[in-house]
Amino acid sequence: MNQPERGEFRDAGPGELRDRSHKLPGSSCSGKTTLARSVADQLQQVAVHDFDEVGVPERADRQWRHRMTEYWVGRALEYQSRGIDLLLTGQSPLGEVLAAPSAPLLDGIAVCLIDVADEARRDRLAVRDAGRWDADAVDAFLGWAAWHRAHAHDPRHRPDVVTDGSRSEMVWHRWTGWTCYKHGERSRLSYRPIVHPDHKTGGRRSFAWNDYRDLLVSAHQQLGHPLVLIWDNLNVHRDRRLRAFIDAQDWITVHYLPPYAPQLNPVEGIWSLLRRRCQANTAFTDPAHLMRTLRQGLRQIQYRAALVDGCLAGTGLREESP
Repeated sequence: MNQPERGEFRDAGPGELRDRSHKLPGSSCSGKTTLARSVADQLQQVAVHDFDEVGVPERADRQWRHRMTEYWVGRALEYQSRGIDLLLTGQSPLGEVLAAPSAPLLDGIAVCLIDVADEARRDRLAVRDAGRWDADAVDAFLGWAAWHRAHAHDPRHRPDVVTDGSRSEMVWHRWTGWTCYKHGERSRLSYRPIVHPDHKTGGRRSFAWNDYRDLLVSAHQQLGHPLVLIWDNLNVHRDRRLRAFIDAQDWITVHYLPPYAPQLNPVEGIWSLLRRRCQANTAFTDPAHLMRTLRQGLRQIQYRAALVDGCLAGTGLREESP
């Protein structure tokens, strides 16, 4: 098999990639690199790279991975400007790619999880890195693989695994900040609680228009379908810059709720649940205490689709098949 060298791009087959950035994530010994290089022979204008080829420090941690994710998004943008797609292998999952500061500048992102059975991974680790990993380390690889599977199936699964202790530049709300209902499928609740430390001195107290723009782009990339957006008449929702962005997209249809009609907004039901559950009879010691409590309460609702469905039912609105 002729395999492209690292960083080389191919123009040698009938296939064509169109998303500009393609990610093959997975835990160690999934076969990501081998697969990427073999598939690249069938595609046109694709540069193949491995996430770790730039070198991995001895004490590589989550923040290092986030920093390098932004680095590779930057490389993808360089290739994009030349009409070339990037096919990147590595352990960084979709959620981290979407949260990279420069991710919205990409024309598109496509992700395919590469996975193997746990026993096969154990065997591969023993052959590739004989004597290097003890039982606890191998179990950690298997746990990371299990998280990848759950994240690929439902991005709402344990976002704290990648968000806790992350770099401050990461923009997690791009994939943790929307509520989605689709007829015949499980309802989704995602969230992004944030602290505005300067709100008492005139700083912003809510999302800006570009925060909502990035959120819509990420939702579209993750769900892979056109969006029907239903939201209230908050001033920023009608910001001319956000309106211009929405009008320029063919994959967003917007409907506004009637003025002064919070009873039609399912999100109000979410806040009601929080007030009656995790926030009830609690004196918060500081913003960090409040944030931890909110995250815990939202996560409990997030994993119970029936509660999310109940918030929609409480509005009197109904889902109908197209």
